[in-house]
Amino acid sequence: MDQVAKGELACRCGCGFGSSEKDLNPKLLLGLQKLHGITISPIVILSGCRCAKHNRKIGGVPDSQHVWGTAADVTCPELGIVEFWSRANQVPEFIEGGLGLYTKKQFVHVDVRGHRARWTEME
Repeated sequence: MDQVAKGELACRCGCGFGSSEKDLNPKLLLGLQKLHGITISPIVILSGCRCAKHNRKIGGVPDSQHVWGTAADVTCPELGIVEFWSRANQVPEFIEGGLGLYTKKQFVHVDVRGHRARWTEME
């Protein structure tokens, strides 16, 4: 996992889903590594993999990319959230995936779903 430490993408409920590379889409890991490379600042992973039970508990959509090991919600405290989102839009793995900008909660959703999807949640 190189720059993405093992466990950073694991389900927050403690079930273990996402704690090994077999649970994660390799394109997600590659995209996160490239994003880290172009931000040249620490990236904080707020949410990675989610088991179905934890996804329901936190109000995630039923077929969330997080339950498939293809998504992460991330932030970069050293960059403004719009600038960070702009940089995520430069990562090839995310260009043909999902990118969501959450200005109120100050994070960016990235995923490698295989088709382009974009959305924003503004304050």
